[in-house]
Amino acid sequence: IGVYLKNLTFGFSWLLWLGFRPENFYTLDYFPVFPWFGMVLIGLFLGNVLYPNYTRMYDLWNNSHSSLVKLFCAIGRRSLLIYLVHQPILIALLQIFGFGTLP
Repeated sequence: IGVYLKNLTFGFSWLLWLGFRPENFYTLDYFPVFPWFGMVLIGLFLGNVLYPNYTRMYDLWNNSHSSLVKLFCAIGRRSLLIYLVHQPILIALLQIFGFGTLP
């Protein structure tokens, strides 16, 4: 559905969240429900296949002592803070370098 809707525009915006884009709509961070809901369904399917009864079907090696893994864990624990801080910084840099205008 999302692939089909991606090429169409509509005269209303109240279903924008589903993927019905209005005419002259432009944004860089628009992720409608369709086609991403399909990805959620694929993930649910693969989770049920690879983890029956909520247990892994295969063993993985323990690499939790790796410094790279520890770095990614630390970043993951602070991901909301990183997201909230980097957005204003990027917007300010775009304003400074003239790639955006203030309303």
